Amino acid sequence: MRVKILSIILCALLLLPSVMGCNQSSVPPVTDTGSDTISQIITDELISDVLTSDGQNSPLAPDPEVPPVEESTTTGGDDSTLVPDPEVPTPTPTPDPTPEPETPAPNIEFVLAKNGTSEYTIVYDDTDPIISQLTLEFASKMESKYGIIIPVKKNSEATSTSKEILIGNIRNTVRRILLQLKSAGDFHIGISGQRLVLVATNSKMYHYLFDILEKDFLSAIENGNWSAWTNDTLIYSKSDYKDTPYPKYLMGEETTISDTVLEKILEKHVFEATDGTKLTYRLYMPYDYDSSREYPVLTFLHGAGERGNDGSKHLCHVIKDLFNQGNEELYKTIILIPQCPEGQQWVDTPWAEGNYHVSIVPESNENKAVMEILDYLDQAYSINQSRLYLVGISMGGFGVWDLMMRHDERFAAMLAICGGADTIRAERLKNKPIYAVHCYNDSTVPYEGTKEMVDAIKARGGTSIIFETPDKEGKGYGGHVGAWQYASRNPQILNWLLSQTL
Repeated sequence: MRVKILSIILCALLLLPSVMGCNQSSVPPVTDTGSDTISQIITDELISDVLTSDGQNSPLAPDPEVPPVEESTTTGGDDSTLVPDPEVPTPTPTPDPTPEPETPAPNIEFVLAKNGTSEYTIVYDDTDPIISQLTLEFASKMESKYGIIIPVKKNSEATSTSKEILIGNIRNTVRRILLQLKSAGDFHIGISGQRLVLVATNSKMYHYLFDILEKDFLSAIENGNWSAWTNDTLIYSKSDYKDTPYPKYLMGEETTISDTVLEKILEKHVFEATDGTKLTYRLYMPYDYDSSREYPVLTFLHGAGERGNDGSKHLCHVIKDLFNQGNEELYKTIILIPQCPEGQQWVDTPWAEGNYHVSIVPESNENKAVMEILDYLDQAYSINQSRLYLVGISMGGFGVWDLMMRHDERFAAMLAICGGADTIRAERLKNKPIYAVHCYNDSTVPYEGTKEMVDAIKARGGTSIIFETPDKEGKGYGGHVGAWQYASRNPQILNWLLSQTL
């Protein structure tokens, strides 16, 4: 019956224009507004309503107050009985399968440790020396600072368990994440199941992953526990990393570098040399470090007043001034800033005496350790060995002269401020690019020491050495500290240094 009603309605709709006597010539042109689509929608809705099993909510359902008309046929004569026309059975639509409700990923309460006991094991990529070093330093700090002992295993020796902290390109869980990280500077910290995953596209970025762990996650331990996160949640990514003060400064959003930013962009490490000498050092790495490129290295040796092992005191001079020059080439340079231990010197000679003799004064353990750090950096990072630079002030001025005299084949150029050296080695340095700065009225380190070394190099035909005396030349700086300030705030000197190559 409903099919018949549908047929009647459709016929009426088709005949309506002719019944009304519409003349197409009198009808203004109609812009296509999707009338075919609208007609199709109307037809589909009508058919859909007819196929509704109970018809109660269908526009075609008969008005309950007006009974539907029953059609009949006669079988003959007055004795015929009325036989209702059998209704066409309404097809029963196949119901769509009801999808099972999605089960939300469970909240995993990732608790690294309770009451000093950890249920988790750190598994790290032991084929990467940077990851290996950082992992062991992290575990040591957890024990010494928080009293929490976390088992640490090399990936090559570990058996997979459910509660792990995976560090580096290991396991399929990590490799799947790594495939999604396309940029050379991308990294990921996230929860997968009950595992914490740390992975990056290059070794350099792991310094920042551990920095995030210590500063953000470990602070939660002091409050009792780590927080709860949803399974497979990306906790940190490069987008978060870009919001740190470091790249904001480098991208010009801050005109001067603050002590807070300086502390953040200079990573703190401790190095133990083969002879047991330990040096705390800071390391600056370019924000967009890419292992496919080679980077220059600038080593800065501080003065006597900044000795210690706190990793901060030796940042008070020169380094901040160098960064505040806004030199783009410096931002692309790896910077090594070792700290000489209290009571030690870069060169074991009295500063007040000026120059000394290398044949009498052996290389200090601290300078030997500096050279070992440079060798380590060469293994860990992509280093341009033809662009290694030295900068030193006061006691560090002696230190860089000493390094250049003993290892001149390693370094491309040097900026020596208020130092002293051995004039007998002048022949060896006559072709080395050297920039020396020393004020005439320096009462701490004799001006004569630098002047004698410069004259000795020039006397042997050296033409690559530059010597400035700011106070005698009327440049507004004087004294011992004035020479540091002049040299570290002069863009021409830094440009000259970073342009040199072996």
